[in-house]
Amino acid sequence: PSTNQAITTPTALFTAADVQAGNGHPQATVANCSLTGANIRVSYDGVDPTTSLGEILVPGLYTVTGTDVMLNAKGIRDDSTSATWNCILQGN
Repeated sequence: PSTNQAITTPTALFTAADVQAGNGHPQATVANCSLTGANIRVSYDGVDPTTSLGEILVPGLYTVTGTDVMLNAKGIRDDSTSATWNCILQGN
């Protein structure tokens, strides 16, 4: 499966449907992602990030590993510019 979403307000970076097995795909264990347009802040523990809380990601390529990390990852734009998060998920 793949994801493509605009990041503006606190948003789950992956949905359960993206990550969990079903609809002909295995459970995702790794996601290869690109961030374009602007910086975002992310949290990996399910807490909503804010414009002052969370790790800053700059536009580029990222790998997210672990089903639990993907299910808890959330992002928010870091300033007034929205970003786009695109991922291809892979499983075992």
